[in-house]
Order: sequence, then structure tokens, then C-alpha cells
Amino acid sequence: MEDFKKAIDQIHAPEDLTARTRTRMFQENARLRQEKTGPALYLKRWSRQIVAVAACLVLLIGGTVVYRNTRPITWNTLPAGTTIVGEGGNTGLPEIQPALTPQLAELYDSGKTRKIEGVPVVFVREESTDVYIAYWRDGDAERTYVSDPGATEKEFLQEVRTLLKQ
Repeated sequence: MEDFKKAIDQIHAPEDLTARTRTRMFQENARLRQEKTGPALYLKRWSRQIVAVAACLVLLIGGTVVYRNTRPITWNTLPAGTTIVGEGGNTGLPEIQPALTPQLAELYDSGKTRKIEGVPVVFVREESTDVYIAYWRDGDAERTYVSDPGATEKEFLQEVRTLLKQ
């Protein structure tokens, strides 16, 4: 094996071939430098990193949007002793007692809200009457929405979104 290594070490390229190869290599490098100048080279050099960063941003923003829209609602409960009044006058829907509005405002001010359509909303689930209540502020006005008894959470949230878009 040692004889083989010594024999291989004795093999060398002719000096003129080495010189011609170096000359052609330097000429090709100079030609490539002249062709690839300016912003195109910069973008080509960094294109993989730019695409990776863009993909990460898309995933981050998309994940945030999905998370915000699929996060479960934190349902507040009504304070002890409060009740919902029976069916309202012309709407046929349950209405809340006027005394309940300040209590909903307290929940709102305490930060027990969830943003829907960019608006902070307090959500209350009343087990005994099987209704959902939403409370939010529209400028100086206080808004409440009470669902039909037996409405599903999905129907209620869809109705709240519709009201907030108006």
C-alpha cells in the first residue's frame, strides 16, 4: 500500500497545463464579475433567505388570525341575584333588566372582554334562562344583544359579528 501512495504522489500535471488552467480560471472569474453586478446579484444571492423570511411572516400572521378566530370564548356569569326580564315588547326576545347594564359595564371595564371584529365585547352565559348576552361600547353608546333562548353558541357569535359590522 505504501508503494501505491508513493507512486501516486509522483504523478504531476505538466507546468504549462497548470499555467493555462489558471489563466482561463482568472479570465472566467473576471467575465462573471462583469456580468453579475448590481441589484440582480444582490437579490439572487439573498433570494433563499428572503423567501424563508416571507414564508415565516405568512405563517406567523396566518396563525395569529386563525388563533384569534378559533380561541374559545370565556363566558362570564351574571352576578348573584340578577335576572333577565321575560320577553321584550316588540322584538319577542328576552331583555335584560336596566340594573344589569352597570354590572355588564363593570365586567367590560375590568377587561373581561374578547375582541370580535376588532371590538372588545363582554360575553355572558345565563344557564337558567339558556340565553347568551353580549355587551360592548360603540363610542359613547352601550350596546347589548341577548340571544333567543336555546340558541347555539355559534349562532349567537355569528349574530354578534353581524351586529358589529353594521
